[in-house]
Amino acid sequence: MFSTQHLTLFIISGLLLNLTPGQDTLYIVSRSVSQGRRAGFLSVLGIVVGCVIHTIAAAFGLSALLATSAHAFTGVKIAGAAYLSYLGIRMIASFLFLGAVFIVNGTVWCFVRVWGASAMSRRLRHRGSFGVLLKRATGALFVGLGLRLAVSK
Repeated sequence: MFSTQHLTLFIISGLLLNLTPGQDTLYIVSRSVSQGRRAGFLSVLGIVVGCVIHTIAAAFGLSALLATSAHAFTGVKIAGAAYLSYLGIRMIASFLFLGAVFIVNGTVWCFVRVWGASAMSRRLRHRGSFGVLLKRATGALFVGLGLRLAVSK
C-alpha cells in the first residue's frame, strides 16, 4: 500500500520544487508572452505529459537503466539536447522571419515615399520661389529636430 507517513513533507517539498524557477518556468513564460495564453497552456500540458512518461518509466526501471548504462544515458541526453536546439533555432528563425517581413514592408513604403515626394517636387520646382521656400522649410525642420534631440532626456 502507499506510504503516507511522510506525505505532508513530500507535498511541501514538491511545492517548493515547483515554485523554484527552472527551465519549465522559462519555457512556459516565454511561450505565454510570445504566443499567448493558449500556447502557454499547451506548454504546461506538454510538460505534464513528459512528467507522466518520466514517472512511468522510472516506475518500470528505466531510470535505473539510464543510471547504470552510460550509452543509454548519453543517447537520451543527446536526443534532449537536439530537441532543445531545434526549438531554439525555430524560435530564432521565426523572429528573424518577422524582422525580414518588417524590413521589406518598410523598404517598399519608403520607396513609395520617394516616388511621391520626387513627383511632387518636380511639379513644384517649376515655380521658382517654391524651391527656395522648400529648402528653407526643410532646413528649419532639421534644425528643430536637432534641437529637440539635444534637449531630450
